[in-house]
Amino acid sequence: MPTPKKLPQRLSLAYGLTSALPPGAKAAWGCRAIATNDTLDFVFNRQDAAGETDEARDEFLKYINGIDLNAKLRETFERLASVGAMRGDQMRDMVLYEDDTAMAIGNTMASYGYCYIVAYQKTPKTTQFLWKSQWPEGMIYGIVDTPRRTGTQPNPYNPEETVENVTLTALTKEVTGFWSNATFLPGIGERVQVNMNGLGAGEVVAYFKERQWIGVEVALDQQPDWHLKQTGRGSHALVFGIEVAPEKQ
Repeated sequence: MPTPKKLPQRLSLAYGLTSALPPGAKAAWGCRAIATNDTLDFVFNRQDAAGETDEARDEFLKYINGIDLNAKLRETFERLASVGAMRGDQMRDMVLYEDDTAMAIGNTMASYGYCYIVAYQKTPKTTQFLWKSQWPEGMIYGIVDTPRRTGTQPNPYNPEETVENVTLTALTKEVTGFWSNATFLPGIGERVQVNMNGLGAGEVVAYFKERQWIGVEVALDQQPDWHLKQTGRGSHALVFGIEVAPEKQ
């Protein structure tokens, strides 16, 4: 009888976004930061660290302290919060920092005042786990990067039309897809008019990909009643290129 394959163990942390800590990470640090006025405050007794060994834990702490990880987390959180991509009334894992050694992910968990963060030492197994757990095949959300045009091609669903090919970067990985507006490609933070179902004006806070198509996530100035009932107060609109235009002046 074959020997059962041993599954990688998940480290245990007293604080932080433990749900985003992948099995197989050799060392990790977590915290519950205070999120107020679109910035982060780190409380010394709401942090924890762990490792496969004490040496692995101490080496990882030495590394993240050496790069001043807290400052980098605060900078990214402030940028995301300023455009509404990270809010206290939502639950969404967001990458706050990444380099060749470490990955840090945060989520306010709809707590209206906290941000739960985990940072861990990267390995090939942890990167594979992140992509599989965060986004189902063909679905990617919360991309805080403006697409770059890379050419055109016939619309796969209507060969008489042309669509743009665009590329974005998400979690250091290139993401490509079709953009359905040949004349307008808004940037993060840009004001737009959503022409679908009377959604009105708002601000682009992120991009997303569904199957082959790239779309925009828009924080609406005023949600119509039907949108409030269907999605809840403060929810953003997910629309595609053909459905947005420059804001009417």
